Amino acid sequence: MSDDILDMLKRSVEGYVAKDPERVRRHRGVFPYHSVDAWDEMAGQGWLSILVPEALGGLGLGLAPAAEVARVMGQAAQIEPFTAVGVFAAALLAGTGHPTAADDLAMLMAGTQLVGVAWQNERGSIELSACGVRASTTEGKILLNGVTRFAAPAAADAFVVLARCDAGLGLYWVPSDAPGVTVVSELAADGSALARIELRDAECRGELSGGAQAEQVLTRALDMSLVVAASELLGVMDGALAMTLEFLRTRRQFGVAIGSFQVLQHRAVDLWMQREITEAAVNAAVSLLESGADTPEQGAAASGAKARAAQAALYVCGQSVQLHGAIGFADEYGLGLYLNRSLSLGAWLGGAAQHRARFASYTPLDVRDATASAVAA
Repeated sequence: MSDDILDMLKRSVEGYVAKDPERVRRHRGVFPYHSVDAWDEMAGQGWLSILVPEALGGLGLGLAPAAEVARVMGQAAQIEPFTAVGVFAAALLAGTGHPTAADDLAMLMAGTQLVGVAWQNERGSIELSACGVRASTTEGKILLNGVTRFAAPAAADAFVVLARCDAGLGLYWVPSDAPGVTVVSELAADGSALARIELRDAECRGELSGGAQAEQVLTRALDMSLVVAASELLGVMDGALAMTLEFLRTRRQFGVAIGSFQVLQHRAVDLWMQREITEAAVNAAVSLLESGADTPEQGAAASGAKARAAQAALYVCGQSVQLHGAIGFADEYGLGLYLNRSLSLGAWLGGAAQHRARFASYTPLDVRDATASAVAA
């Protein structure tokens, strides 16, 4: 995609997000934990189609535009599940090649069906082999048993569930209201919610993918989602830092702006440096994933970007609250929206420590591209 088209998309998203900066307050903690009207508008603007190939009815624009949309949403601390649905679920369904995927994707892109991915066990492990669901076949029916947690969005109409099966791993389509399925919403710090799903002889519609293909498709979709989530965290940092710099310029003490105090200038520069390093990590990961590199390189870059962004966003937002003083704790002021978003988004799909460990699991021989190594530096 050319820089001109990417810039035009960015301006479009910025114009939309600016319409209602208070939306997050009205919908946090209230089912379905986001604005339905806003979601319909996002679908209408084609944001949910960005990663879907043209052959399946999507725009096929690639990862960079999706990351840009997420970054701008992060600047306004919005909690609509763009990354969870428009990236993770969309990329996963598109990658399975299953005959029913086209219909599922059409409804996802139209905004008429929310789809989540349920792949982690109760303890939140990011190892695919540690999934807590087992698939078995009884009288020609595929039944799922077990518990999976931290699936987003909690209000999804259906989930793509990862389960252990005879072939190793499999991906299964499970409607949220199917018999034997119990979905419990667990509120996150920012007012959004993740799902804890209990499956007891739950009959799924069928297997979307199995064996090595299922693992490959899920890993690819996960890596893309990690990079887009890191980009959204970069936007969260941008939003918090913008508020903080404006406060330092306008808040006066002893007759001068507090931004003139050298010690505060040094702290602000430190926050800016964290932001710049994160942007470099995200951009490097986007470039590597779009280059079609091997899976080990993709995984290293994606985990490196997520680890960097999760840690930096929490640091920048926490320090921003300190630099504001008491007003930074006031919900009406709005800085807390960024801090809460950094807490929630930083932990989703695995936190910084988990992804540092995942990055370290790739040997130097696997990480052949120097750029991928620099991502986790």
